[in-house]
Amino acid sequence: AGSHRLHDPSGPAVMWPDGWGVYAWHGLRVPPDFILHPERITLDRIHRESNTEMRRALIERRGWEWYLAALGALPVHQDRYGILYRTELAGVPIGVVVVENSTPSPDGQGRRYGLIVRPEHQTAHAAVAATFGRAPATYQPLVET
Repeated sequence: AGSHRLHDPSGPAVMWPDGWGVYAWHGLRVPPDFILHPERITLDRIHRESNTEMRRALIERRGWEWYLAALGALPVHQDRYGILYRTELAGVPIGVVVVENSTPSPDGQGRRYGLIVRPEHQTAHAAVAATFGRAPATYQPLVET
């Protein structure tokens, strides 16, 4: 069973016989070049985007690893919880932990997310635990859903 949200990573999510179509990324309507030419998504385009959901989708479409490399982010730790990076946005030090959704999307694909965290974290585990308001010692999920 799908989520009933329009999505197609390779072309229009819906196409009518007259050639008109709708391009969508996980339910978000996007311009055709977003789907057809993801290599044209630039750091500048991402940072100029005022819509938060579209900005997240642009990063996801181009790839978190690409985005963080373009920012000059440095990976500092990796464990089963994710990959922790340090970088700056607008001159402010931040941490970003890249995690994979533990439950596949309706299309069967895992989705990667970047979570902004405090730059003081030393491990991905600590960074992820903090997003739940927990210390690493008390954040030890056996099963994630």
